[in-house]
Amino acid sequence: MGLGNLFRRHRLKKYSSPVETGLLPLKDIRKAIVIIDAEDPSFAECERIVSENLRRNGIDAEIYYSDFRKFNRDIRPVTAAERTFRKKDSGVFGLPKMKKVRPFIGTEADMFISLSPSDLFIMEFIAKSVRTRFKAGRTVFTDEPFDLVIRPSGDDEPHAGQKQIFLKIMEFIAKVE
Repeated sequence: MGLGNLFRRHRLKKYSSPVETGLLPLKDIRKAIVIIDAEDPSFAECERIVSENLRRNGIDAEIYYSDFRKFNRDIRPVTAAERTFRKKDSGVFGLPKMKKVRPFIGTEADMFISLSPSDLFIMEFIAKSVRTRFKAGRTVFTDEPFDLVIRPSGDDEPHAGQKQIFLKIMEFIAKVE
């Protein structure tokens, strides 16, 4: 086991959410936190669909983004820095910078949805540390922090179908009683 894994395990142990999770009926969800993949060219459309769908169901939404591209003159950030998780938000050994993630993981909500395809440790840390009663995502992590995982099918592109994945999650939740 490497030193980095030791530090990551320690950080997870210290900040893991104490909230018991499980499937929730749509009627019991009042606040949701959603992370949208800003690397996906259709992220703005996905954001609109997420906002409209949650609002229609009476759910307050806090929307954040993940964008782990290397920025340069040709590739620029497309979302606000304070609402976006980026590579620079990870420090030594891939540990998340607590200044960035502490306000996020301290937020209490009923539902957390991660539409990010990233398997970087910062995304695993967020999924395991956010204090919500129901967690859904599209990436499989060790110790399975998500109550529901929906993966894109039939398409090798990592950004394939985040809008469809969100709609499938909402369709599934609508069936829970």
